[in-house]
Amino acid sequence: NQGVGGKAARVREAVARMVGPFALGELELQCPGISLPTIKSELAAMRDEGLVLLDGRGRGARWRKVQ
Repeated sequence: NQGVGGKAARVREAVARMVGPFALGELELQCPGISLPTIKSELAAMRDEGLVLLDGRGRGARWRKVQ
């Protein structure tokens, strides 16, 4: 068991591999075994760090990496 720290690192690695804007569901598919709340929490932390931005709300929302 990697614990939350290992899972957070896996979410960040998956985000780094994403090309262009991506939906939460797309990221979830790249993070098997990681719960949706954990993925959302890590995306929020990355947003607060200025690493990603969220465009839109709801089903049409897309995350993107800050260049």
